[in-house]
Amino acid sequence: MIARLKKRVRVTILLLAKNIPGSPVNSLSGAGAQVKTLLLQNGLPNPLPYKSREIGAAEEWEGRGCPYEQAMALMDGDESAQLTALEIFERLGARPAVEKLKQQMRAEGIRGIPRGPRPRTRENPFGLTARELEVLAALVQGLSNNAIAKKLSLSTRTVEHHIASILQKMQVQSRNEAVALALKDNLLPSE
Repeated sequence: MIARLKKRVRVTILLLAKNIPGSPVNSLSGAGAQVKTLLLQNGLPNPLPYKSREIGAAEEWEGRGCPYEQAMALMDGDESAQLTALEIFERLGARPAVEKLKQQMRAEGIRGIPRGPRPRTRENPFGLTARELEVLAALVQGLSNNAIAKKLSLSTRTVEHHIASILQKMQVQSRNEAVALALKDNLLPSE
């Protein structure tokens, strides 16, 4: 009896939302509608201002600090929304969701799907790539950007980008802080 009542309430909410002009809930099928149902059942704000049901649901989940649910809502969106979902799943380390979404995107004919980090990058506690680790090792040696560029056969500009990425990933403010953290956490192999 209670299960039947819950089902009836869910349908009523969907029908009400469907009958409001501009409502993002435009069908009773699909994951987007299910997500929107959950949002409406929990008494969250009116979904009317949203451009699409996926984006609306994703914004609600993001506002509530639920990135996994945000990405799930974006999975049924357009290519841009799916790429955003892929980034979120990668950041969360949700490998099964990443693979499922990539498979879905390939089936839809989307090209240029990011392959994601290599296993060695995923294993690094800060998500540093092999090249970033080489640059970090050069920083530990006290080399300047120009010296690092010559040593690694890179442009100075590329070295600057790698250093900026290292600082961001390690959540430090300076090269010295990055070096200190690398030494403290034993990030670099012994030579």
